Amino acid sequence: EVRGYIADILEAVERSGTITRQLLGFARKFEVKIQEVKLNEVISDVLVFHKKEAGYRNIKVYVDVPEDMPPIETDRGKLQQILVNLVNNAFQAVDNGCILDIKASPVEADKVRICISDNGCGMPEDNLPKIFEPFFTTKEGNKGTGLGLAITYGLVKKLQGDISVKSKLDEGTTFTITLPARIREEIIENEGSIGR
Repeated sequence: EVRGYIADILEAVERSGTITRQLLGFARKFEVKIQEVKLNEVISDVLVFHKKEAGYRNIKVYVDVPEDMPPIETDRGKLQQILVNLVNNAFQAVDNGCILDIKASPVEADKVRICISDNGCGMPEDNLPKIFEPFFTTKEGNKGTGLGLAITYGLVKKLQGDISVKSKLDEGTTFTITLPARIREEIIENEGSIGR
């Protein structure tokens, strides 16, 4: 009987692993479509989805993108999904009447930085190294799957960028994304040739 339980557990673990690989691998399966993107426009598009909730919950959203900031060359859809995930995450972490700041700025000559900050519940410092791991969640009950930030991490890497997080319990969280101003197409081609 015990062996039967063990076999069932192992089978469930294998199914879970397969599902996880499929979910996290979706970003690698889709081609990167490079186009000229204006960050202020993408951010505005993302915030349209949250306008009603922000108004209902009295969440103040501030956007700071320099007017003269040049467009970048990246995948608009993937960048939009990254921002949607992070803004969703922030809205779940803040109470009514809180603040969300979104800032973008050039970094050096060939990179841009996007910071998404909230003054919500924050996270304990010992959680931060695990925040991008699959199935890790700080949300109580059944509110989180632990896949949103893991998928976001994969998308950022697909755009040849980096993502980091700073947080303090009961004070808030800041996610920082650094992206190249122009994706290097030779890297995409090399990635696409792997496993063929």
